[in-house]
Amino acid sequence: MASNILVKSIQLVCTLGGSNKEYNIFLEESGGLYVVNFTYGPRGNPRSSGTKTSSPVSLAEAEKEFEKLMRSKMTGGYVAQTGANISAPVANVGADLAGRATGLYPLLLSEIGPDEAQRLLRDRDYFAQEKMDGWRLLTQHKSGDFVASNRKALSIGIGSDIEQELKELGYHTLDGELVSGVYHLFDILESDGQDLRNSSYRTRWETLQKLLWRQKFDKIKLVNSAFTEPDKLRLWKECLHKEGVVFKKQTASYTSGISPEYMKCKHWSDVSVKVIGINQKASIQLGIMDGGKIKSVGNVTIIGHNTPQIGDIVDIEYLYCGAKGNLYQPKYRGIRTDVPCDDISKLKHKSKDSDD
Repeated sequence: MASNILVKSIQLVCTLGGSNKEYNIFLEESGGLYVVNFTYGPRGNPRSSGTKTSSPVSLAEAEKEFEKLMRSKMTGGYVAQTGANISAPVANVGADLAGRATGLYPLLLSEIGPDEAQRLLRDRDYFAQEKMDGWRLLTQHKSGDFVASNRKALSIGIGSDIEQELKELGYHTLDGELVSGVYHLFDILESDGQDLRNSSYRTRWETLQKLLWRQKFDKIKLVNSAFTEPDKLRLWKECLHKEGVVFKKQTASYTSGISPEYMKCKHWSDVSVKVIGINQKASIQLGIMDGGKIKSVGNVTIIGHNTPQIGDIVDIEYLYCGAKGNLYQPKYRGIRTDVPCDDISKLKHKSKDSDD
């Protein structure tokens, strides 16, 4: 299937009430007719996508839809942003999944509790790193071709500013987390044609450090790391109010899938749930899979965010699941397009008489 040809586009941003979100509108030619597509979400994070034309229409009709959508958003507080790049992953609208397969399957972390984490803080065989609160991103620059891949090993688009900085580094395959438009690197799989997956993590980390030594990039950074016991204890303390801490065995190689030699201890938990209802006062109803059916796990406010649709999968951060099955102190983090709805078995429980 031939790709659409972009005719024109506009990027709108909204910062009202402390929000920082964007809405991008695209008018594209498709087989001699025209379509109007859009993406939206918090700036610097992956966005949801959709279309205003269920099937291609004439140019006049497409122009009308483009103008109507643009005006409705500007009436709601958005303003036009000129000369801006789209700086976050956007799933290819309507793309065939097979055509997006990258083969870059990520290594995944095993989950541990605080007692095991305390032991690893004092184990000299393990590094400690801050667990970033963003979106998994693997990138590959090889023989002039560039690919960005999500945790499902599907190609995604990233901002041209990040892509340009990665190309300046040379030919490498990198692993990291995208947080607010900044790519935080924590691993390197290939470097200038050399496959490093079977090398120890210490070797790969030192290679990554040398690669970025004295480099000054705005969109690429190394993840915060610690190696000695005092530094690891200090990092643990610094991360108490963040996502958590990751532990990596120095001698471990890189293998796709869950590895027992790479672990995470999360201070807050997160879960991917389904939107099952929209409430009147800027909140949504949440549900999770339970024996093949959806079970309600409470509500969450979405002030400052675009309202998701019923059926969307959204990312929620919470302290624990209470005795009545509701999430305690949930925080809305945005729509997910790369993961399914989680099962109820994933929820972290804590004994409590009642849900607040």
